[in-house]
Amino acid sequence: LLSSVFSYLKSPTDTDLSQLSPQERDKMTRYLGAVENLEQRKNSNNQSGSERLRATPEQYQNRRTDLEHFLEMVRVGFANDMTRVAIVGIGDIHSINDFHHDHAHGNSGTWWNTRRDFANNIVQFVNDLNSITDFDGRPLLDNTLIVLTGEVGDGDHNVLSKGHIMFGGSSMMSIGRKIQVAQLQGDPVEALRREDINGILRPQVEWGAGNFVGSRTNADLFREIGNMAGLSLNEFGLPSQNKGSILI
Repeated sequence: LLSSVFSYLKSPTDTDLSQLSPQERDKMTRYLGAVENLEQRKNSNNQSGSERLRATPEQYQNRRTDLEHFLEMVRVGFANDMTRVAIVGIGDIHSINDFHHDHAHGNSGTWWNTRRDFANNIVQFVNDLNSITDFDGRPLLDNTLIVLTGEVGDGDHNVLSKGHIMFGGSSMMSIGRKIQVAQLQGDPVEALRREDINGILRPQVEWGAGNFVGSRTNADLFREIGNMAGLSLNEFGLPSQNKGSILI
């Protein structure tokens, strides 16, 4: 079964990659390289299954239990080297009636207890990873980088004035730091543009950035993380959102 799955995933090699644009060809080459790397690791992995799920996950429990189950599956996946990347969207796990406006986009006290519960789940997940010894003798947390972020930075549509919390990763980066990127004020803010729904660049201030915004973006952070993980990225996502180095 696994052989047929990997064969299917590698089927794009049947396509003449020279017919693709340079950008698409680069994406396809990196995709195929990732599949081949996963296949090699699966064939040579003799420790798979050393960590087990504590219980069988069940769908549609309360919000906190759903998050616990998702993080538990990520823990086992990382510990057994079944995957090296996981994305957990809390709003997708168990929907609040209007998660975007009432929770992620809101600045009211309505959901503060829920936010604290979510934070406690993350703390438990971090402690779990810290208790598992990885292949190099380090805690698994040291070889894992967890990025806690959200949709918007200030309860408005601002994506240029927002913080990110990073846990772990001490095998690759210095920890215990607060990284404050340069801020822009006044006219330079107009130079920070983002695409609207039609792909047209417009000033970021039209989405509520205000007078002070950070000079770096989500794209800058994830590009830096990708390069730290061994990729060779000149940009991440939309070109207009790549502003410069963060020096993480």
